[in-house]
Amino acid sequence: MRFQRSSSASTRRNGPKTRLNVMILVLSLAFFILVAPQNTFTSIRVYIYPPELYYSDLKIKAEHDMVLAILNLLSYANNAINFLLYVLWGDKFRQQTKQILCCCCIYVRRRQMLGQMNRNRAEIWTISHATDTAAHASEESGN
Repeated sequence: MRFQRSSSASTRRNGPKTRLNVMILVLSLAFFILVAPQNTFTSIRVYIYPPELYYSDLKIKAEHDMVLAILNLLSYANNAINFLLYVLWGDKFRQQTKQILCCCCIYVRRRQMLGQMNRNRAEIWTISHATDTAAHASEESGN
């Protein structure tokens, strides 16, 4: 009895490993589905679109360019999906992303506040300078 493990302790210990395995599996699947077509097409396009046809027929060139554009979009979608998957599954990634974004937000807010303070100082200086100039002009006109 003493050497038996409780199933709940085993589950708690294997939980993070299972989550990590699922995340890696989903990332790999997404990579394969979204990036493999572009690499495959790039490798075999010489056979599908021979150079003599590609350069002579505008319809074939347009078709090739459209297929390549769609495959590029899928490849870019892989990067976006990777970020979303890391945010969904990675607690540490989510915490560090929040820290980075909060630091950036604080920096931007400080810059905005400093900019507003500088604008206020400039307005005060302009008003006081205008008042001094008006007072000086009235003194000269009085003389």
